[in-house]
Amino acid sequence: MNLLRRLFATPRLDWVQIEVTTRCNARCGYCPRTTARTAWRDADLDWALFRRLLPQLATPYVHLQGWGEPLLHPRLPDMVREVSAAGMRAGTTSNGVLIDAAMAKTLVASGLEVIALSLAGIRARHDRLRPGAPFDRVMAALEALAEAKAAANSAKPEVHIAYLLLRADTADLEALPPLLAERGVAQVVVSSLDYVPNPALANEALLPMDAAEQEAFRARISSAAATLRQSGIRLHCRPPSLSRRASCPENPQASLVVDARGDVCPCVFTALPIQPPHPAAGSRLSFGNVGQTTLARIWREPKYAAFRAGFGKALPPGPCRICRKPFVA
Repeated sequence: MNLLRRLFATPRLDWVQIEVTTRCNARCGYCPRTTARTAWRDADLDWALFRRLLPQLATPYVHLQGWGEPLLHPRLPDMVREVSAAGMRAGTTSNGVLIDAAMAKTLVASGLEVIALSLAGIRARHDRLRPGAPFDRVMAALEALAEAKAAANSAKPEVHIAYLLLRADTADLEALPPLLAERGVAQVVVSSLDYVPNPALANEALLPMDAAEQEAFRARISSAAATLRQSGIRLHCRPPSLSRRASCPENPQASLVVDARGDVCPCVFTALPIQPPHPAAGSRLSFGNVGQTTLARIWREPKYAAFRAGFGKALPPGPCRICRKPFVA
């Protein structure tokens, strides 16, 4: 009986990421969707599949986003309500284009706990990198969310900025504090270009760094964080490391991704919806599909268990050996 309980028990995870769509209304130059062109598979998560998955989750937090723009899924607000009703916190990441006054009101009413808006530089730099998702629309989305929260007398959703930092724009960090002050932002999460689908951007990745560059970067981050704190804004950044760590910030030992087709993958980098013969198709790593079996069975599959056990060892498992993610503090 105890063995049966272990086999069928829902895994308790730190978080679960559910990809609601792979469609997007932007054409970001650093996104694999843009570079994959016709090899990319556009798909929306089926509502029945989402409802089948939800009771199987045992986690405090569900992030409703993957490689696409989640607000393109017509039932995203319904998904948020379902996650909240199940006793879990729901969050998402958006490019902000579809967040007008009406959508902001809907999101606030849905019970959404966290929403992150994406930035990649300031003004012209952002617009050059993210065609279709202009800087001014992100600022307008911040205003719409702040107004909707005030009208509803709600502290939720907490608004974050997901800031992609390239090597050429580290000086833009100094512009963040005055830009974001008084805009209702609670936290800025700074990440680097850890997946490079476009060779033209290879030199923009912050990894690798030498010791002098790393020290200068840490000082700049520290300065920006101190200034943001004066406006009540937290800054979160995992500084690049000079050596690979055994652990991974994607937390594959205690989290997972369910993609728009229902495939269970360790992280979004192993869940690219790209078709062969495109070379990136080889990086997909799925251990099962929640439309065909249960999440508990997939989690306990021997191959999946062996994959998770590979972390913490000198040589990480499979495709993780060439990933940049472990090069963070």
